[in-house]
Amino acid sequence: MTDTSTRLEALLADLPEEKALEIVDFATFLHRQYAQKTGRGTAAAILQALDEDGPLVFEEGELDTLLDELEALRQLDPVDHA
Repeated sequence: MTDTSTRLEALLADLPEEKALEIVDFATFLHRQYAQKTGRGTAAAILQALDEDGPLVFEEGELDTLLDELEALRQLDPVDHA
């Protein structure tokens, strides 16, 4: 564990649970803003988002609509997506 991690852990230990969770939420925000990001829309980016945010939840019929829209866009694109 690094010196920074040790210091942060000691500081968090002295805070009430609710405040410690606020610090963790803020650290997560900073990580998302400044950490090395994978390319947007790549499989790696999607997997990273699922790891961070949990499974995707859709309203009834929403996923079918999205997939239909993607298919329509693919048909407009001359590049073969097979």
